[in-house]
Amino acid sequence: MKKILVIEDDQNVRESIAELLSLKPYEVATAENGLEGVRMAKETNPDLIICDVMMPESDGYEVLGKLRSDEYNSDVPFIFLTAKAEKTSLRQGMNLGADDYITKPFKAEELFEAIEARIIKQEKAGKAMTSRIKLSQPLNEAIANNKIASSFVNIQGLSNMILDYFEDYTEDAIKEIIEDIRSSATKAERVIKNAVLYQSLVEAENDETRAREFKDVHCNCIEEIIRTKMFGIAKNYDRERDIFFKEVEKRNLGISFEGLSAIIHEVIDNAFKFSKKGSVVTVSGAVVQSKYILTIEDKGMGVSKSQLGELFSDRQNTRYALSGLVLVHKLMRFLNNDIKIESYLEQGTKVMLSFSLH
Repeated sequence: MKKILVIEDDQNVRESIAELLSLKPYEVATAENGLEGVRMAKETNPDLIICDVMMPESDGYEVLGKLRSDEYNSDVPFIFLTAKAEKTSLRQGMNLGADDYITKPFKAEELFEAIEARIIKQEKAGKAMTSRIKLSQPLNEAIANNKIASSFVNIQGLSNMILDYFEDYTEDAIKEIIEDIRSSATKAERVIKNAVLYQSLVEAENDETRAREFKDVHCNCIEEIIRTKMFGIAKNYDRERDIFFKEVEKRNLGISFEGLSAIIHEVIDNAFKFSKKGSVVTVSGAVVQSKYILTIEDKGMGVSKSQLGELFSDRQNTRYALSGLVLVHKLMRFLNNDIKIESYLEQGTKVMLSFSLH
């Protein structure tokens, strides 16, 4: 049974939606404001969220932004309820990752159709990917729960905005929307590349020839990779001023260019994704006791000790095999390298990567 969370400050509207959804095979939870909605989403992990845009304390955009920054809820289909249909509102929601809009007042059929469309579309997107690539079962499940579907939904939504309102947009506005489309496509590309890398690791675990492709290589351009990734990712988040480099020593590491690039990309991207604009992301690299230690530190939201303990559990490896630190962990351990994470709620996270020297 699919779980749906309804976040709406108007009691009559909230109760009416819950009553309508109770006529279908859905498990329904409700929240009367944005703050409560974010809390309930993190506690219940719903399959879909319906959220009002204009609410006191925390509006719908703030709710969506917080959930899209939460790894456990970043891919959940999100439908806005709004009495406003201005183009600026549409684009703001799409940029944050909204999947659809329903304008109040609406008919029951419109609500049901929107919900079913989003659930089915996400399921089909996951199945379509796994049907094209022969992958291990954990990876198949991971793709079905990953961000490919939401990236494609965003591309489609932004494209529709251009088509529907082409005559109303200025040339500069259209260019901005195209940039948003390119950003979503880049995210999808990153997940697909991670899928290929993850599958290669799975195969290499039982194939010495494939294993040597990872182990019998080296890379001596760590500084260049770090600077390229750091500035590129910071630009995507509009945070070029939040970069702080400590000394990054040039050394020859026992890892391929592809593997090192993937690791650095995922860790740095996580640092920016889970910290606020204006807070510094720090990178340093140095040799310590015959190991090269690369440290990436942010002053972001952090995670609790219990969440940190579960990060690399079997359940998490299945659900998030293509995302961030789980892929990094698998690659580092496969190469007999080490990863250590220190994190504290509302204080930040420090990731320390220990590489063998070549």
